[in-house]
Amino acid sequence: MTKRHTVRKATIGDAPRVLEIRNHPTTRAASLQTDEIPWERHAPWFERTYLTEDAGHSCFVVETEGIVVGYCRYDTQDDGIMLVSIAVDPEFRGQGIGASLLSESLATITEKSRIIAEILKRNDASLNLFIRNGFSIIDEDDVKYRLCYGSDPL
Repeated sequence: MTKRHTVRKATIGDAPRVLEIRNHPTTRAASLQTDEIPWERHAPWFERTYLTEDAGHSCFVVETEGIVVGYCRYDTQDDGIMLVSIAVDPEFRGQGIGASLLSESLATITEKSRIIAEILKRNDASLNLFIRNGFSIIDEDDVKYRLCYGSDPL
């Protein structure tokens, strides 16, 4: 039996599950920001950032069998560049969920030439996911790669 993945825009009801996935030790270990985030800080930030139409940010979630198992955020910076980040619950990795989430969410973004991902060098799975979805490495330092969507780097 094939599991069906549904990608959709996040709602306020998704905030607790998004935080749970983000705060999972395995997710934090693969993130540039490794601190655990408390609910009291997360809830108002999530609502203000992703549920306000004019904020310029987007958050998508992916569900499997009605359970949110991952999220993908597009955070617009002051210079108009969107930073993309993705996380899938460690229990659901390796099933193509991240690929569905990234490709389907990218399809809704209109200004694709200004999307950047920053990936830790030790996170091969994430690096390969982004490259398979049209990102190219444009810069690197000792810790991370910086990737740009499409063939026209900033």
